Amino acid sequence: MRHSRSKMWAMFSLLFVASQGLAAEPAITAKHKEPAVVPPAATVEASGSKTPAVSTEAAVALPQDQKMRAVQALERAVKADIDNPELWLHLGFSYRKVEKLDWAQQAFEKVISLDPKNDDALFMLGLIYEKGKRTQDAQRVWKQYLTDVSDPEKRRMAEKHIHHLSR
Repeated sequence: MRHSRSKMWAMFSLLFVASQGLAAEPAITAKHKEPAVVPPAATVEASGSKTPAVSTEAAVALPQDQKMRAVQALERAVKADIDNPELWLHLGFSYRKVEKLDWAQQAFEKVISLDPKNDDALFMLGLIYEKGKRTQDAQRVWKQYLTDVSDPEKRRMAEKHIHHLSR
């Protein structure tokens, strides 16, 4: 899922950059393929779908002011479709990109309230709770993540987080 999410971020960023008439600059590192922000409005308008298909691996890094404009566009999209867990998920990732972790946490919690088995939101909540020293919440979320994912690598990673938090 991680690889496809990176592709999705790249597509969102490219669509946003194109819709704003901006020049896209590729990300510097190959290790970090997620673009800086998720602009949903352009994607939804371009594809006509709430969950767009992704066809590119290019990553784009946007300047801070453009990240904020993209976040604002995503906030408008969420207000228009408040019960869409995918939009809330993208909003959570966008808030994380602009270092608004409290807001990201709220967005990921909303995703879980709409889609309790959303492994991306559970993963991010686990990390945010750990960073915020909310050990019990982090353990609860990692255990839920562990029961919801079948991928052996993801399961091992969740077990490591649970073990680390138990010490």
